[in-house]
Amino acid sequence: MSVPDGYPDTGITRDQLDLVARARVFFAHQSVGEDVLNGVRLVCADHGLAPQIAPWRPGSGVGRGITHLRVGTNGDPFGKLRCVRDLVHQGAAGRNGIVVAKLCFVDIVATTDITSLFAAYRDTLARIERDQPGLRTVAVTMPLTVDPDRVTRLKSGARALTGRPVRFGRAENAVRERFNRLIRGTYPTERVFDLAAVETGAADRTPAVPDEGSRRSTSTRPPALHRGLARDLGHLNDDGARAAALAFLATLALVAGR
Repeated sequence: MSVPDGYPDTGITRDQLDLVARARVFFAHQSVGEDVLNGVRLVCADHGLAPQIAPWRPGSGVGRGITHLRVGTNGDPFGKLRCVRDLVHQGAAGRNGIVVAKLCFVDIVATTDITSLFAAYRDTLARIERDQPGLRTVAVTMPLTVDPDRVTRLKSGARALTGRPVRFGRAENAVRERFNRLIRGTYPTERVFDLAAVETGAADRTPAVPDEGSRRSTSTRPPALHRGLARDLGHLNDDGARAAALAFLATLALVAGR
């Protein structure tokens, strides 16, 4: 496995892992974030290291390594961002360190106002760095879901007819990609954990897997989570978790080393 294009190394080194272990990282996430942290544990085990990962608790502060928490409520991205902002303002991330704020695939529906959501995300990171000059932020692209097969598309269509939100369609991945393009176009590569790029299989040059029985060109579809990296429609198996962790750790090492 390797990290996505734009990073200086094709793998992770002990020196990079040491940089992350010495840093103070505050990682706000939900379930896909747990997959990434599982990947960090796997990568550390590959190097014979014990991962420095600890859950954040009120009053506990942020120690060396990665301190994390599940933040906000899935489906309410604006509420998640307010929660991150308030926690950091109250000192949850400490005074000197790295703040990583990740939204989830379930925070998006086809009608999500991406312009407003990205503005809120950008303003949250900017406010953190403005109000806490010792903190640095890392932007994260939004995770994707598996390109739906025929059965999933039929279920999504039925769900939409009843007025319930659809989370696993191509339209939703297209909206996520709009958000991700704004991330990539706004922040320098070294400050972006491009989780979505890893999920497509681009990080290890693995080709996309088309729908079973489909003859349509994959070029007409939005980027999607590669089936070979997925354990369900939206989460990562061990291979996917390890690939995501390599990109995550490489980004943290770049930021921590500056």
